[in-house]
Amino acid sequence: MQILANVRDKVKLIILDAIILALMPILAGIIRFEGDVATVEAVLFQPALVAYIIISLCIFYAYGMYHRIWHYARLRDMNAIIGAVTLSIAATFIVSMVLDVKVPLSIYLITWMLDLGAIGLSRLAFKVNLDMITESKYGRKKVLVVGAGDGGAMLVREIEQNDEATVSVVGFIDDDAQKIGSRLSGFPIFGSVDDIGRVTRENDVDEIIIA
Repeated sequence: MQILANVRDKVKLIILDAIILALMPILAGIIRFEGDVATVEAVLFQPALVAYIIISLCIFYAYGMYHRIWHYARLRDMNAIIGAVTLSIAATFIVSMVLDVKVPLSIYLITWMLDLGAIGLSRLAFKVNLDMITESKYGRKKVLVVGAGDGGAMLVREIEQNDEATVSVVGFIDDDAQKIGSRLSGFPIFGSVDDIGRVTRENDVDEIIIA
């Protein structure tokens, strides 16, 4: 079942990327030609657009874009998106030159920027969706972490990345007055050890973990 779920997720991403790759050059043309639809059709609606989609999907696949676990996406994964999109645009430009297809250079640049934004957001949405599904699992206990330092950050990261975790973090407690009111790993640092009672009541905390 897990294999089927993984295949299904990959197919969803491929279809989503194909739609993005088909729409972004058109949007780039509309921006470049200031809404002149006739010119956009003349320049972009040709085999080069189909070739761009096919080339890009092949590059994305070879780049590992469909073999990454986006639920755990980090900066390195975002760098992969930049590399894959840049390479796909460069490859399409070379193919267009070889086939003598006339497309303004500005179209490639605008498409590159739009692709980065759209594909980056699609992966972020995919990650957020998975995170919401994970967090929606009932029966999780709310925990308050004492210690907003390296240990606390590592503990929260392990909990966040573990789909089988039975707890969810609500925030931190730390005696360092300079940290109180700020956030660590996206979670608030509520107060000092003296505030544990109040914070526990206000946030319905089930357990306290000392990091």
